[in-house]
Amino acid sequence: MRPRSALSILPIIGVVFAAINPTLVRAQGTWTPLAHEPPGATIGLMILLPDGTVMGHDTSINWYRLTPDNRGSYVNGTWTTLAPMNESREYFGSQVLTDGRLFVVGGEYGTGEQNAEVYDPATNIWTPVIVPSGLGKILFDDCETEMLPDGTVLISPKAASSTAAYTLVFDPITNTISTAPVRIDAEEEESWVKLPDNSILQNDVSISERFIPSQNEWIYDSDPPVDIWAIGETGAALLLPNGKAFFLGASGNTLLYTPSGNATPGTWSAGPVIPDGNVASDAPAAMLVTGNMLCAFQPGPATDGISSSTAFYEYDPVANSFTNASNAPASSATWDTGGILMLDLPDGTVLVSYLEGNSLYVYTPSGAPIEAGKPSVASITQNGDGSFHLVGTLLNGISAGAAYGDDAQMDTNRPLVRLTDSGGNVSYARTYNWSSTGVATGSAP
Repeated sequence: MRPRSALSILPIIGVVFAAINPTLVRAQGTWTPLAHEPPGATIGLMILLPDGTVMGHDTSINWYRLTPDNRGSYVNGTWTTLAPMNESREYFGSQVLTDGRLFVVGGEYGTGEQNAEVYDPATNIWTPVIVPSGLGKILFDDCETEMLPDGTVLISPKAASSTAAYTLVFDPITNTISTAPVRIDAEEEESWVKLPDNSILQNDVSISERFIPSQNEWIYDSDPPVDIWAIGETGAALLLPNGKAFFLGASGNTLLYTPSGNATPGTWSAGPVIPDGNVASDAPAAMLVTGNMLCAFQPGPATDGISSSTAFYEYDPVANSFTNASNAPASSATWDTGGILMLDLPDGTVLVSYLEGNSLYVYTPSGAPIEAGKPSVASITQNGDGSFHLVGTLLNGISAGAAYGDDAQMDTNRPLVRLTDSGGNVSYARTYNWSSTGVATGSAP
């Protein structure tokens, strides 16, 4: 991040980048274990809150908060215990709302598969969401979610019928869930990618489709040239700094998608095959401030069983190739990719958890952040209630941050404000009521 003297305000996000600098030399990053273990036995899903702290969830109802130290270090941060959820959940949908609250829905395991709730960090209280009885027996399960331009949340649940293709929408104002447009194909463990035009792209088993918010409908897009599916699973997908969406496959194949920028279909092309016979089956990935993408792979072919072995790679969009991160923690050789999650942090690092072993590491990429992707502040004005109104560009970054597909969402495409005093002490303000959660917004304020 750009250096500041005295008191500084910097809107930041775990991922802030635009165009790749082709002359930038990238080497492997470093892994650092957290200095303090969380109070709970395990940490899986991690959510970055608008005040710079991290919420970590175990496999039940419990949540914990990681607060960085006074120098902004998450490695040396401290944990506190938060209020538990009303229902137990593991592998579920989540989104941070524009008012700063956290929305969670469903759960592949636990008692929460037919309900949702909202957490308010200001009050440390969980509130159940109203699910109308007229919707019938809904199994939200491990559902996909995405923020829409109007601040509502689009949900793709699994239903009592595995062939159901309907979607739902959560309204944070009314605290209710209602029906949304039917998809072309049924939910199949896929990943969603938010594109710069605010449409949501997904690659089904045989076709791809997009949700167009302005039209409130799903449309057929185009057929991908290679299959990335295996055993009904696929890997993560993210928007790259070059404007393309990159999909990792459980088959070992990858796909690149070039958006059209409007409702007409984009174009697909085959990406590089995942190296060393590895695959991405139920596996996470995270964008890095260098423009690369951190990926977790398992030995192929994909199976329903636990792989008990993980290898980390960085994908370079410029070279369109993978590099083995051979300096990964030695214990990761026994990790199952299905238990690994990632979260982009505002200092440009990635927090990596392994819920089956209570292992938490911070991955620091090698190389400088992409200069063209740094945010810019146009104005800061004080409001009558003591808050401040900040206007700028690229405050949401160019990518959603980290991804795991239908099993977990940990988007960080929203502005954060970090303050650093003349002595180097770091603190975060709390941001809320963002005018947009779009990605790659360019010069739009």
